[in-house]
Amino acid sequence: MKKKKNVFSMGFLGKFVLIVALFVGGGSIAWADDIVIVNGNAIADGWSNGGADAKSCTQSSSKGVAFLTTTNGQLTAQGNYSWHSINSSNTITISSAQTIVLKLKGNTSSAKYEFSYSTDNSTFQNVQQTIGSTSDFVEYEIKNITGNYYLYLWTYAINIQSIQIKNPSGSTTPTLNVTHPQDGDAFGYVTTNTTKTYSVTNEGVGSMNVTISSNNDAFILSTNSLTDITNDGTGKTFDVTFNYDSNVLEPQKAIITVTPTFEGGVAHSFEISAGPDAEFNEDKATTWTTGSGKNVYVKYTANNGWNTICLPIAPNGYKTQLFGSGATVKAYALNSYDNNGTLTFENASYMGARTPYLVYVENAASRPFVVENVYVGYTTGGNVSKGNTTFQGTFAPMSMEGKYGVTSSGQVMQGTATADIKGYRAYFTGITPPAGGARPTIVFEDDEDTQGLSAVMWMENTKDAYNLQGQKVEKGRKGIYIVNGRKVVIK
Repeated sequence: MKKKKNVFSMGFLGKFVLIVALFVGGGSIAWADDIVIVNGNAIADGWSNGGADAKSCTQSSSKGVAFLTTTNGQLTAQGNYSWHSINSSNTITISSAQTIVLKLKGNTSSAKYEFSYSTDNSTFQNVQQTIGSTSDFVEYEIKNITGNYYLYLWTYAINIQSIQIKNPSGSTTPTLNVTHPQDGDAFGYVTTNTTKTYSVTNEGVGSMNVTISSNNDAFILSTNSLTDITNDGTGKTFDVTFNYDSNVLEPQKAIITVTPTFEGGVAHSFEISAGPDAEFNEDKATTWTTGSGKNVYVKYTANNGWNTICLPIAPNGYKTQLFGSGATVKAYALNSYDNNGTLTFENASYMGARTPYLVYVENAASRPFVVENVYVGYTTGGNVSKGNTTFQGTFAPMSMEGKYGVTSSGQVMQGTATADIKGYRAYFTGITPPAGGARPTIVFEDDEDTQGLSAVMWMENTKDAYNLQGQKVEKGRKGIYIVNGRKVVIK
């Protein structure tokens, strides 16, 4: 299989002209076709095979510079372990529009070449590469060498089919190219304004103007247009600055579009992004890679009353951000299920990562936030199974059809076809509805001496607390009560 490989780059290549000049020994010739230095068995005038006076081979005399023989339309070394060279006895002028192409075949895993060029035949710049063993001839491009040079090629265990200086392909119009920064288009997690620079070049002929646009005002352009982008290889640049806003922490994306203004010009669009490494957003499904040192955007909105929660990171360390600085929070973990529609929960002194919890919140005031430098070890929600039921966490919004959830008032209800829940919540599967059409109930194993919200406090702040005889009660004592339609156990 034949392929091209760019092995050297000093800047931006502009293929801008159709006719270039070759200077050999001081004379000039106008070329409309590619300049062939080696083609099969032939070597162009001004070039020779064998040793070079100006630059010696570093191999020992026994494996030193070897003359070439010709075999089946290619130049080949005398044995796989011989060096050989092709060198110019005169200078050659290479324009900014031209590319040097070496078509080589490696004979061993150690096959290599060194391409050298010099303006004075004394001080050289070198392009070196090991190409290994190749089944066919492969083209290696050497770009962006512009000027008047002596050229040399040393090879080891390589057959040479051709060396060419290629002219442009025949473009008659400007051709847009946009070069992106070396570190890519992701601004990353930033806390100040950050700028990236993009280069616009013309790889055709003539000149062109372009317009530049962004579809997100958070990414500010240094200019909306560039004019007279000529085909001299230098191009022009524009900047994109991410306008950091401490009140907008979620990841941001934009499409930047560079459009040539001449008729038939093809626009170049690319996406740029800024923000944390991962996004735990209750409103949408997102993906991330696990690992340490993550900066994570979290959006979870708690209700006043009952909530479910399941996060890839431990909620216990972020109660203030998740529920509000003035909130009173009590968390419960699933303890048992009796297969008759009764779910029993117990106090959860700690809320861990990927585990579903039932949480009661007073004075909820959630806000999005960013967690810095945290380890993220999970990409899917975990679960707790008791009896025939499973308390399942989800990291993405989902339909609740056929599944059971908990409302903010504490009722366990089965979802209809139009019901759904937000991400980073939890739901029940495997619940058997009680006989007679009654709803499943939640029983809390609570201790009135527990700090924070207790079942006693809950009862004393509601108008709908009853004992099992149906009598309304105002004070919680040890026993079983019906509060807001479900059982509460106070021990």
